[in-house]
Amino acid sequence: MKFIFTVCLFFTIFFFDSCTTCSCKKVPCAAFIDTSFDQWFPYSTGAKMIFQNNSLSDTVSLYVYRSETYETSQGCFGANGGCLAYCHMYSDELYSSSYNRKMQVSIYNTSPKSMALDFYQFNCRASDITDTGLAVMDSFSRSNYYSSMDIGGRTFSNVQLITRDTSASNKISGPYKIFLAKKVGIIAYEIYPDLKLWTRQ
Repeated sequence: MKFIFTVCLFFTIFFFDSCTTCSCKKVPCAAFIDTSFDQWFPYSTGAKMIFQNNSLSDTVSLYVYRSETYETSQGCFGANGGCLAYCHMYSDELYSSSYNRKMQVSIYNTSPKSMALDFYQFNCRASDITDTGLAVMDSFSRSNYYSSMDIGGRTFSNVQLITRDTSASNKISGPYKIFLAKKVGIIAYEIYPDLKLWTRQ
């Protein structure tokens, strides 16, 4: 009986091993390319954003990493299962002792897309990027689109204003409004609770 069980086990393992080996293949994965993302966040490594409020200034220096082409395994045990293109950008500067960055943006070209924007304590999640900006998906933020807006003595086209709810338990000190302009990026932010506006120079 043990012999029969051993033989059956051997052929079972051999069969599955053969199947997974035969069906295993290398699949090419494309680099991160997203025209809409690049229009709303047109940054590269070494870019600097300088914001000003009266005589005070705030500098954000950026590092950008985009996934490049690579190969993945599919159809076998231990395979990755699919391709994933992504982009991460973050500031060199920290804003607290907990190693939080002033700005962090991550996007994954899944279906649907998955994107996170973190600016100081302002957090926003989106499921896509369209001609009118981020498709905001969290319940604490709302989005408004303006074809033109004057801010900081300048006129910007295609502006998205993302506002975080400051009622009840969401009353945090820090940015609660983020202004994005297509082909420019973040052009301003407003602080809660003193309502000071910092504008891009």
